[in-house]
Amino acid sequence: MAGESSITPTDYNFRVRQARAGTDSSGGWKFPQKPKNPEPPKSPIGQMEDEFQSQKEIIKPAKSVTYTIARPYRKTFDNPITVNIDDKLEKEFAYLSITHGLEIGTQRNAILQKIVVDMTRNTDIQTRVIIMNKGNDPNAFVTPDGSIFVNQAVFRVCLIIKNSLFQQDKI
Repeated sequence: MAGESSITPTDYNFRVRQARAGTDSSGGWKFPQKPKNPEPPKSPIGQMEDEFQSQKEIIKPAKSVTYTIARPYRKTFDNPITVNIDDKLEKEFAYLSITHGLEIGTQRNAILQKIVVDMTRNTDIQTRVIIMNKGNDPNAFVTPDGSIFVNQAVFRVCLIIKNSLFQQDKI
């Protein structure tokens, strides 16, 4: 019989055991060997970004900041102290650039910048808007150089308020 196999069930089981052990010398099929030290499965936690080793663009302050302290605790206001905080401001900007994913020059940034320009029209105030992409708590602040930092979570809060106002109008 041409279609019948000459391997009996006992021979088959023997060959399977040999193949699993990797000792099959008959040139037949073999099971792939498991690696001795398999790599652990990659988890999202193990693939987190190392913020301080990444090559992100560091945003610089818009202008130099110097202020004068008049020393009011003296009877005369002569010899005021002039303080330059550029070093501190650059360190803060570098930290925020690395840890908060700062965004400048996008469409939503341009919308906010237009609003700020309209608010400061006819003044000598120069500002710029910087969006922070990381952070779960709503946060916004202004630095002495005129940069306005707005957190991504502020947009979520605004969206929630907007949606709740429109739902009230429909009632």
